Amino acid sequence: MSFSIDVAAIQRMALVKVDGGLGSQMWQYALSLAVGKGSSFTVKHDLSWFRHYAKDIRGVENRLFILKRVFTNINLRFPSENERLFFQIALNRYPDSICNFDPDILALKQSTYLGGYYVNAQYVTRAEKEIREAYVFAPAVKESNYAMLQTIHAAPMPVAVHVRRGDYIGSIHEVLTARYFERAFKMLAAALQPKPTFFVFSNGMEWTKKAFAGLPYDFVYVDANDNDSVAGDLFLMTQCKHFIISNSSLSWWGAWLSQRAENKTVIMPSKWRGGKSPIPGECMRVEGWHMCPVE
Repeated sequence: MSFSIDVAAIQRMALVKVDGGLGSQMWQYALSLAVGKGSSFTVKHDLSWFRHYAKDIRGVENRLFILKRVFTNINLRFPSENERLFFQIALNRYPDSICNFDPDILALKQSTYLGGYYVNAQYVTRAEKEIREAYVFAPAVKESNYAMLQTIHAAPMPVAVHVRRGDYIGSIHEVLTARYFERAFKMLAAALQPKPTFFVFSNGMEWTKKAFAGLPYDFVYVDANDNDSVAGDLFLMTQCKHFIISNSSLSWWGAWLSQRAENKTVIMPSKWRGGKSPIPGECMRVEGWHMCPVE
């Protein structure tokens, strides 16, 4: 295979692969901002996954590239097809999940294709200012969720609870049990005054309603947004003051982006991924966030 490429241009270039659902897209775009901040490289975005696959882990639900219509300040740079192939084949130096923070990734010294998963909060929080400026919700996202937004704002102590199920079931990802959420509810109910209202978001709402039935707390089940309009759930989560998150990038972003409480409490799982290559929750923990056992 031969390539026609501008050698001088690629010597100071990095490519970041973008794939998955909205939370993953946000993570990878944020990584590109952090790389651009920490190095002198031009960072471009490889969206080819959305042309060739664009489905969830089970190959059932859509995973559409929606980042640019969800947020107003997204600036994408695209490689040529020859550049993309050359980087992917010859310069893919980090192809797997990177859990332990490696500062060299954010201060590149050579042309690199970043095609793995960078499962550590420090990869994105090192560029907090730039990321918050990028992730400003488009007016359409807010307008389509106005009624529930008013309900959240009317609650004295709104807590977002995100229950990630769907294609996690049967995969390498840890599927959180009802016990994890019961512990987290108890922790926040004891810590917060006035009494919290738990706004529940999930792609497995039927299971969630059964699991939480009978618990002595106030629940509001937010189920107006489907798989293809998950941006609405993310926006509404950011409008809460405190958080119980799953091992999901979507709920991580909901908690991280929210600025409605000066001292927000975030409860997160102690294990981020199970299976043969487990990832501890500590990798995704932000200073001040609290880990809760998953067993």
